Amino acid sequence: MDQNVFAAWNEVFEDRYKAVAGRLEEWRDGKGDSLGEALGTFVRDAAGLCLEMVELERELPSFDWEGKDLAQLLAWNRKLHRGFLEEEYPMSWANPAHCVEALGGDSRVAVLLANLYASLRTWRGYAFEHRTSMMALEGERLLEVFDALETGAAEGLHDSLVEVLRAQELSQMETVMEQNLVRRMDPAFRTYASILEEENLGDPRYLFRYGIFLGENELETARHLAALPEGMLEAMARTYVDAFFRGYARDEKDLTGKKTVNLSYQAGFEPVLRRAAALFRERGLLPLVHFDLEGSPRPRLIHTKSSRQLEYDHRFDDGILLTEGRTRVAADLYDRLLEKHHDLVTGMAGPAVMESFGEKPFVPAQNPWAVKYTPEQTEQKTVHTSRMNAVYNKHLPRSAWSFTIITYPLPEIGPDYEAVFQETIRVNTLDVDLYERIQKTMIDALDRASHVRVTGRNGNRTDLVVALPPLKDLERQTNFNNCTADVNVPVGEVFTSPQLKGTNGLLHVKEVYLFDLQYRDLEFTFQDGVTVDYACANYEDPEENRRYVQENLLHPHQSLPLGEFAIGTNTTAYAMARRYRIGKLLPILIEEKTGPHFAIGDTCYSWSEDLPVHNQDGKEVMAKDNERSICRKTDVAGAYTYKHTDITIPYDELGDIVGVTEQGEEIPLLRNGRFVLPGTEELNIPLDALEEAQGRNRD
Repeated sequence: MDQNVFAAWNEVFEDRYKAVAGRLEEWRDGKGDSLGEALGTFVRDAAGLCLEMVELERELPSFDWEGKDLAQLLAWNRKLHRGFLEEEYPMSWANPAHCVEALGGDSRVAVLLANLYASLRTWRGYAFEHRTSMMALEGERLLEVFDALETGAAEGLHDSLVEVLRAQELSQMETVMEQNLVRRMDPAFRTYASILEEENLGDPRYLFRYGIFLGENELETARHLAALPEGMLEAMARTYVDAFFRGYARDEKDLTGKKTVNLSYQAGFEPVLRRAAALFRERGLLPLVHFDLEGSPRPRLIHTKSSRQLEYDHRFDDGILLTEGRTRVAADLYDRLLEKHHDLVTGMAGPAVMESFGEKPFVPAQNPWAVKYTPEQTEQKTVHTSRMNAVYNKHLPRSAWSFTIITYPLPEIGPDYEAVFQETIRVNTLDVDLYERIQKTMIDALDRASHVRVTGRNGNRTDLVVALPPLKDLERQTNFNNCTADVNVPVGEVFTSPQLKGTNGLLHVKEVYLFDLQYRDLEFTFQDGVTVDYACANYEDPEENRRYVQENLLHPHQSLPLGEFAIGTNTTAYAMARRYRIGKLLPILIEEKTGPHFAIGDTCYSWSEDLPVHNQDGKEVMAKDNERSICRKTDVAGAYTYKHTDITIPYDELGDIVGVTEQGEEIPLLRNGRFVLPGTEELNIPLDALEEAQGRNRD
């Protein structure tokens, strides 16, 4: 059972855990009253929250799941997330603005305490995973802070607290890092996989066993899928699993020695995932299920956030601890631990992701007290990310694993949910051979071009020239990957890594949602393939708009290269989005197939540029590097950005896509948003049908 994974750690920390619980009781019961009313309340609330999780950990083995109805479990679930709910957040100790106002004094201290309080939401996960060793370590950190508040002078308190937090992190780093590695890669960790594979999925109460915050999306999804025909669930699972293995076959990667697969999915999709887990087991891969306890922009177990504003405000909290010494220690330790758990690491075949879409877009408030990186911290974050990724790729190179991603709608998408769900199944299972043939026609034409010009219409100001690297042998080589439905489902794009030199102009979209955030009139100006200017129109102040783009799309960089240029061909998906008026809610996985898209950041081949890739016709894809990524041979740290954000121009904002040869001959692929290259006209059928239907509706 999964508890054995952490049993040895828990035994080592047993006495410390008991001592922590005892001391927390003292602080909860008034030990901090001498700190003053506001700070005393903060200390009592923080200690009380931790003790509630201590009690929860004791109760869970005998918790009466079947004896509670859905309403009781919903109330219990909300209680578990008390202090971190959206409606509570304005007055929560996790809110830096509230802490600054309520505590007074040095605002830097208040912000530190808000960040510390926000981190306590991991205790709930520790309780469900029975990781009392981690509760002991986190409790000791909290108590060190309490002691510093009690004994430290107001002057210099901030620096003292930072030193406490840094010292505690370094002393705990090995245990924290190793436990996180084990729960990510060891199939013996079964806390969440056992829910997926063993619980009664016909009763939505199984969802509460995760400990995650639950909303209507999770509950209604579980009900909907439980009612679907067995054959449909089986087909969805098989589409997902087959796509994963097609990715290995497409990229000529070796499955020998692979033992596990990371299942990442939307809570509520378990009826499909259980069948997928069985199919993976038949192919020799055991399921891994875990998620980030503090939240993540791309969580492994997707679910409704208790507070989206909270997660937005705390996205840069690690800046407080960023130092060169920390990075050095973390990278060395990570290297040793990956070597120690070599078999677990190399046995991981990759992630199989079933995402969701339909959640209403989020427009965050700008919290003036949320942590922002200093220029020095920004630079250190870049170094830290590069070092940690380099270590990971040393032990599990990109050439040694693959992935797949597929997506389905959530009930929140609106009254057409069931119809959109059925339509999405159809989009995810379109005729791969048809698209492969049409896309080969496009690629053959594009390979004759030295550059491609993309322009917008209907208010879209895009005018961008994308340079393509020269090919030596058109019979055997190509610049574009013919992407069908393997690693990215659904079918429908051809993509390349642009040559940076000669890539110039403006990329503009009137409205787009990226990582659940809205951008109005988003634009990037490129010069020799690198962003030199950017803007949006979310706020009245131009500088606030620039800051919003930089913090959420470029950070920790000030500029990014154009890592990908692609032409999406899935006009069926585009027509679905327009027919049901859900274009704003489409995930990038589908949206990128509904027009040309451009990715700022790394190429699609980062860390695997030297691995041969061939299209279905046998031609080798040559455009896997650009002028930045090629630096990996001499400067790995400067070669990668660890960013890749796709930005799509929808067909109704698209003017033309025209290839231009070295001799100046134009090769039109699309004109006014319609496919005009001979052999691709069939892609216009869904667009024509949509236009005809819209005309009838207007009449």
